[in-house]
Amino acid sequence: MISSKKVSKRLGWRARAWEIDFLRGISILLVAFDHAMFDMAYLFGDVWRDSGVPGLIDAQKFARAYDNGWLKEFWWPVFVIIFFVVSGICITFSRNNFKRGLKIGMVAVFLTIATYLLENYAGVYGITIYFGVLHCMAASILIISLISAFLDRIPNMNRILKAVVFLVIGIVVVLLYDMYFPPIGNRSPSLTSKTDILVLGVIFHVEKFWWLTADYFPLVPYIGYFSFGTAIGLVLYDKKKSLIPKLNGPWHMPFTLPGRHSAFIYLGVRAIDIAILALITYVSVGTLF
Repeated sequence: MISSKKVSKRLGWRARAWEIDFLRGISILLVAFDHAMFDMAYLFGDVWRDSGVPGLIDAQKFARAYDNGWLKEFWWPVFVIIFFVVSGICITFSRNNFKRGLKIGMVAVFLTIATYLLENYAGVYGITIYFGVLHCMAASILIISLISAFLDRIPNMNRILKAVVFLVIGIVVVLLYDMYFPPIGNRSPSLTSKTDILVLGVIFHVEKFWWLTADYFPLVPYIGYFSFGTAIGLVLYDKKKSLIPKLNGPWHMPFTLPGRHSAFIYLGVRAIDIAILALITYVSVGTLF
């Protein structure tokens, strides 16, 4: 009989720090669910609401209620913060984060190009993503990696001191966001130029950026949470092993597998989500928008 450890090894489940992929997998799946609700509420929402089909009408109402309700208001920040913190932990395991950041960045650029073409040439309005979760994650990986490489050149710099630096960076970034760029709906810089909105909106939260993009994760504050994760990884995962190895096993594969390939899982689920909703809409109503 083959042991669970051998099965895990053959199927690619990592024995070390499986809980990191588990948490990131749950969070990226919840992000995908959130986007599916947004698509049902707004992207196809008007057609579903006016379709006369009870199932579509009820689904649109449910999605709209979720998007404007307490569930999203409370849980959305939680699983997004978990995703960025865990992603920050992950870079302490990788040997070539710069390469990894570039790969995710290329996927993010492809996503922008694809959604831009669909919106401007296929009439699928409101789906262009200029700086979403993948863009922010790629930028965070590259920036934090560069800072880490710089710190490694400082004499007598050890893991604990590096962790303190990243902890301070995280605190400063999050406090900067809370003090000067509060959440959506409060206030934003007075900008009129689309270029200014895009450039500044990549770094800081700009409310008008939401008018241009279907997904938005500015570097401030999310790179701060990423930096927190890096500090945690340097302290708690210095041996690059799981803190709870006894719970490791095949049972967590549905979550650890998406966690290990979060960028590509997110992209695939997003594309499949829109395709399925578009098919349902066309079959049921005879039109998409």
